[in-house]
Amino acid sequence: ISENKSLINGKLEPKNSKPVSNAKLIQDNKKSMQKLEKNIKINSKRMLDLIATSEKNSAALMQNKNLIKQRRNNALANRKMILANKALIKF
Repeated sequence: ISENKSLINGKLEPKNSKPVSNAKLIQDNKKSMQKLEKNIKINSKRMLDLIATSEKNSAALMQNKNLIKQRRNNALANRKMILANKALIKF
């Protein structure tokens, strides 16, 4: 950021540029781009892994939800049968 500010303020003087300094700047930029590309690949893979994990978790959650619903319905049906049987008991 400080370098950009200095360039904006007129510090950049094309007459002072030399092939050696330009070559170094180009080489530094290439290294920066390589690091950036490496980070992009790593982060892209990480994002895809997270999406896959999220999809698996979502499917497991839906399966658990359905199982809970089924068990709840079974418990309610059992309760109705217990109440019906209780009514048949005579003391």
